[in-house]
Amino acid sequence: MQSAISVLNNYSVVIGPAKDGGYYLLGFKLKLIDLFSEIEWSTNSVFVNTIEKLNNSKINYFVLDELTDIDTLEDLQNWLKHYKGNAAHPIKVFLESYSKQIQ
Repeated sequence: MQSAISVLNNYSVVIGPAKDGGYYLLGFKLKLIDLFSEIEWSTNSVFVNTIEKLNNSKINYFVLDELTDIDTLEDLQNWLKHYKGNAAHPIKVFLESYSKQIQ
């Protein structure tokens, strides 16, 4: 998150593409309401369509590394199963607890 914020010192938009064709992060320092119009949400073309709109608007942007995002309970369970970081990390502990509550 810190690196995404620092990118905004040099770019108007920072976007993190997700492996499913959407994005896991979108940050901007301008008011870009038109950016969200005519986007087919929940499709595998959300990221590409957003990039096209940025290019057409001549807005400078930076693309972060592609990651997996969490959209569904199945995504959450899969992420928890494959998480390689600190098992006691507060976010992991919260997500494990939340996952159990909504099952």
